[in-house]
Amino acid sequence: MSPAPGYETLRGPYGSAIALPEAAGRVHELLEAHPMLRDWARAGARRALPSGRGDSYLVSNPIPPGDGPAWVVRPMRRGGAVAHVLGDRYARRGVPRPFLEARASAEARRRGIATPRVVAAAVYPSLLFYRCDVVTEFVEGGIELAAILPGSGDARGVSAPDALRAAGRLVTRLAEAGIEHADLNARNLLLVRDGDDLETVVLDLDGCRIAPPSSARSGSAMRRRLERSLRKLEARSGTRLPPSAWKAWEAEGSASS
Repeated sequence: MSPAPGYETLRGPYGSAIALPEAAGRVHELLEAHPMLRDWARAGARRALPSGRGDSYLVSNPIPPGDGPAWVVRPMRRGGAVAHVLGDRYARRGVPRPFLEARASAEARRRGIATPRVVAAAVYPSLLFYRCDVVTEFVEGGIELAAILPGSGDARGVSAPDALRAAGRLVTRLAEAGIEHADLNARNLLLVRDGDDLETVVLDLDGCRIAPPSSARSGSAMRRRLERSLRKLEARSGTRLPPSAWKAWEAEGSASS
């Protein structure tokens, strides 16, 4: 039985993986040929995608004929003080974290949350620990929420008030769907234009908690975490979001409480 419903379980000389049925054959070939999926991705990446915990790798879809969504291969890395001790290693107990992330991602999508499909997740054991990678579909046209800060990136015409309003709506939807994101920040939210609408896509559901849906939840902890992230980016860059953006953020928060 697969540790994540809807995925096939694969074995290779260096570790094991789960993959969507349409990707299983290609992922198995990659597991046979490379110590880790990140090694293959790093060598053939269209570009590296920086994040707060190191690079991910954007690769063209390797399933013939290659015209499907591109893949993002993300080496899972720890944050906080424990990262200085264990680096990107995790203790071998229970269901591996990337498999739990695949479960969480599928459930979030089922509950109406915009988040990329997890194509595959791989685990590479070594003694008491393992390292791991997660492969997701690339979100074309996505703009990091962090890019709305002046000088931080290409916001592509998305105004700061609209961006924070959309981010606030996503927090409300996550809370009502019973999904508590463990590390909601300005770099794991993407803004995507859908006609005249602005959709927010959430990334990296590692460690998220899933509870029964409830319209009574406000998502206050996630809201505080995301606001701290934005304030830190302001302080680091020496720039400020306009007051109108924070006003939109506060209005969205008040509407959800």
